Amino acid sequence: MARGKSNSTAQFEHVLGVLCMNPESRDTGRQVTVDEIGFFLGDKIKMNRMSVYLWEIKSRGIVVKAIRASGRKVSAYQIMNMQAALTLLGQKVVVASSQPEAVEEVVEQETFEEDTVDA
Repeated sequence: MARGKSNSTAQFEHVLGVLCMNPESRDTGRQVTVDEIGFFLGDKIKMNRMSVYLWEIKSRGIVVKAIRASGRKVSAYQIMNMQAALTLLGQKVVVASSQPEAVEEVVEQETFEEDTVDA
């Protein structure tokens, strides 16, 4: 039996990655439906163990809100403290509605630097 730390990604990290995709703001994530989670992670996780994965995420200090459309059945999940989740994943916050002009300026500067290097 191998000993030591495993380099493979845990199942709860896969679920957390899907919940962190395309955040609405720097504070909260968007509502991710159960069908979306199944679509993105169908071969990596077992959907009937979703409560175990969410418990593992919550035990690491990340607040996950369950959205119920009607009754007891959960239709979607939403992360309420995005900064803690992204810190756990080791990623930067990228908000889709951030300033597109700044991105265009960076692209223009990179192409300008490439042109001067070629000359």
